[in-house]
Amino acid sequence: MLTKTWSSFGHKNRIGFMLLKSLSLTESEFYFMSEKVAYLEVVVGKCPACGNLIVEPSWFAIQLESDIQCAKCRNVFNMKKQKTDRVLLKFELTQKGKVKSVTIV
Repeated sequence: MLTKTWSSFGHKNRIGFMLLKSLSLTESEFYFMSEKVAYLEVVVGKCPACGNLIVEPSWFAIQLESDIQCAKCRNVFNMKKQKTDRVLLKFELTQKGKVKSVTIV
């Protein structure tokens, strides 16, 4: 059981510590869990010329406002203006880094 604050947490992460303590996780269980999960935010967009749906990482499409080329009709457009959805994906990974499952968070 987790009974003391970890030095890596510090005062700024007290809420995270309290959450882990309420889940009754040991320090080694926490690090084991954190190595098996990864997150990626993606944007779904629609080509304005042909309607083809495209999925791109949000950092590329939204933050960088990059132009995308449709694989179907070769039209170039700005994904930020054509987005239809934005979701966070959670990847569960094996210890060897292989994807076990993907879920929408």
